[in-house]
Amino acid sequence: MKNEERLGIPALIVVLSGAVGGVSAFLMTSKTMEILGEMMRMPAGAGGVFTSVMAFVSVIGAVVFSLLFWLIITAIFYGISAIFGGEGSFKRTLEFVGYGYIPTIFAGIIGAALTYHLVSTLTLPHIPAGAEPMEVSRIVQAWAQGLKRHPLSMLSSAVGILFTLWSANIWIFAVKHARGLTTRNALLTVGIPVGAYIAYSLCQLLLA
Repeated sequence: MKNEERLGIPALIVVLSGAVGGVSAFLMTSKTMEILGEMMRMPAGAGGVFTSVMAFVSVIGAVVFSLLFWLIITAIFYGISAIFGGEGSFKRTLEFVGYGYIPTIFAGIIGAALTYHLVSTLTLPHIPAGAEPMEVSRIVQAWAQGLKRHPLSMLSSAVGILFTLWSANIWIFAVKHARGLTTRNALLTVGIPVGAYIAYSLCQLLLA
């Protein structure tokens, strides 16, 4: 609190978090592209081009999303803490909230490992020759729905929830000191949005 606000290290943490999370997105996207390649009878070399493009898009997209979400979640914390009389700059809050992304790096590594094991053991859906587009869409949707119920997919989601709780613990103290709140008010500031997110994630996990 006595030092000048610096966003360099927190921003690097958020970027790393997004990049690691992008690996899982890339693995699932590449598997999807493999399915589409077989469906469209694409040339062998084209698959490598699509894979390279999707790898770039997945990682960059995940990084951009992480940076945007960092701003959004900080703005939410900043707004709620104002109700409790919080004082302190948005930049300081942004700095401290960024450190709460450290657990998501570990969650991303574990999630990427689980996703890699999942896609390496998956079998592609059988699409009959000459199938109509509606039939192909139905088969692919059923295959994708089955992925959500796969034990490894559900384990990855559960790990994500646990590490979100770890991040929330860091955010409580981040908001407490950045905004000058009591521990109780900091807990409410973080607990309201994070609790809503975890409740939604649990519903998605249980209803998969």
